[in-house]
Order: sequence, then structure tokens, then C-alpha cells
Amino acid sequence: MTTETASLSARLHAALLRYTTADTLASLTTDSDADVRAAVARHPSTSPDTLALLAEDHSVVVRRLVADHPSTSPATLALLATDREWLVRAAVADHPSTTANTLALLAEDANGCVRCAVATHPATPASTLALLAGDSDKIVRGAIATHPATPADAVALLATDSDGLVREAVADRF
Repeated sequence: MTTETASLSARLHAALLRYTTADTLASLTTDSDADVRAAVARHPSTSPDTLALLAEDHSVVVRRLVADHPSTSPATLALLATDREWLVRAAVADHPSTTANTLALLAEDANGCVRCAVATHPATPASTLALLAGDSDKIVRGAIATHPATPADAVALLATDSDGLVREAVADRF
């Protein structure tokens, strides 16, 4: 094993250890190896400030892990909501700390999977749910039909949807 390999192995091991300190994790955010940075992004002791730094990582895997992390702040999630990769944006739409404003922004995403994640988020505001009731994607409309906070007028619209599964989802509400 070369010294370089041992060094990488040691850094990766440090990023994976359960008891690694937040300061040590923060020092690994600029590591040259994406696997090390990914391990930091998924570590339960990684601080919100460190996650904010990793949100700008060039690796989509690292950014996705940041979007999934329970300690990621709403401000960092708002930044990631504009990520170029839909997988990152969908993870933001699934995150429990994503704000109503960020969910409203993601409701206009070009990717149907992102909009579907917004449609199923428990904190999505009624106004955003009403907007998504007219979505071009029947899967998004079906998710809106099952959301308990969907406004009555949007449910009525979905009850006459052109897709039978959407209409069935509305019928299952009652």
C-alpha cells in the first residue's frame, strides 16, 4: 500500500468513524477525494455550516447527500433548490426542513419527479397544491389528489381529470 493510498484510507476512515468530531469533519470538506467529502456529507455529526460548504461541491453525489442530511439548514436547502441536477432538487423537495417558499419554487421545476416530491411534502402550502392540480404530469396530479391539504376546489378539478387514476385517487379520499 502506498503512502498516498494509506493517507486516503486514513482520511476516509476518519470521515466514516461514528465519533469523529465536527471540527475534523469540517477539515475534510476540501479533501481532493469525492468519497471522503461524501462520507462527511452523510456523517450524523456534520454541522450545518459544514453542510453549507459542501452544498457547493462539484460532485452531485456530495450535494445530494447534503440535501438528504437532517441537519441541513433551510437556507442551504434553498440554495440547493436551484441545483442543476434534478436528483438534488428532488431531495430538497423531500426534506422535512424545506420551507414553503422553497417548495413553491420547486413546484415550477421542469422535472416531474421534483414536482411530485413537492406534491407529497406535508408542508406544501395549499396555494402550491392548487397550482400543481393543473400540472401536465398525471403522477403529480395523482399525488395532489391524495394530499390531505389540497383545497376543495382543486380536489373538485381533479375529480374530473382526464386520467382515470387521478379520478380514482380523488374517490379514495372519501
